[in-house]
Amino acid sequence: MKKSIFIFAITLTLGCASKPDLKDVTKIHEKLIVFEEGEGTYSEGNITLIDGERCVIEKKIIYDNEGKCLYLYTAGSEGLIPHSRNYFRGYLPIEGAALNYTIKIDKKNNWILDNVDTIRVFKVLENEIITDTDKKTGRFRVYKY
Repeated sequence: MKKSIFIFAITLTLGCASKPDLKDVTKIHEKLIVFEEGEGTYSEGNITLIDGERCVIEKKIIYDNEGKCLYLYTAGSEGLIPHSRNYFRGYLPIEGAALNYTIKIDKKNNWILDNVDTIRVFKVLENEIITDTDKKTGRFRVYKY
């Protein structure tokens, strides 16, 4: 009996991971959609270090204070292609669905509300929040706060 209780206690302790907490996150100012650098050749402007790993940026979104998309950068062969909500020289206009990109933090439920997606599983680092890798696409999201 004592052995069963001991095994149950160990299983319960090791099986329960601590839930990441967004209590210190006031706003998210940037989102990256990245994938791990593989065999391909990529522009150095598309490479970033995430949690000690070299990753390739596919999309980068900068948000304003209200959580609306202000700048959008998409991957190109020579680096990131800049887009802007407001006209700036050298930037393309943000068009279509990207105009409605928003980000919010739901502290009550400990979720990130990213457009129509609700992000519930993530890891909080010093100034970044990292989601799990999507098994279909191999991409994951990095939120900077």
